[in-house]
Amino acid sequence: MILVIGTLLSFTFLDVPWRYVILLPLALLEVADVLLWLRWRKIRSVTGAEGLKGARGRALTDCRPDGQVRIRGQTWKAHCTEGAGRGDDVVVRGLEGLCLQVAPTRPALAEERRPNQ
Repeated sequence: MILVIGTLLSFTFLDVPWRYVILLPLALLEVADVLLWLRWRKIRSVTGAEGLKGARGRALTDCRPDGQVRIRGQTWKAHCTEGAGRGDDVVVRGLEGLCLQVAPTRPALAEERRPNQ
């Protein structure tokens, strides 16, 4: 579209050498736009439970074993069998209903923060 508008404007307002100086970059931009669109068209969108597996987030409350985490800007109820403290980074392992099954990204850190039993 930018090529069409640029062509109309350049043939209306510009002289011969400047028309082509303007049209060449516009044509290259149009080719890049089409190639980018073709590439994005092949990427499948992943939504739902499959899209959450492997996502990383942060524990908002202590998850010993239940708590809350923030994943991609949303607050979720979470269950972490290994235990994760507030502020720990977590990764989603699965989904059970509306409760995420998460694990700490660094298990050693979660072990250090566990209260003495």
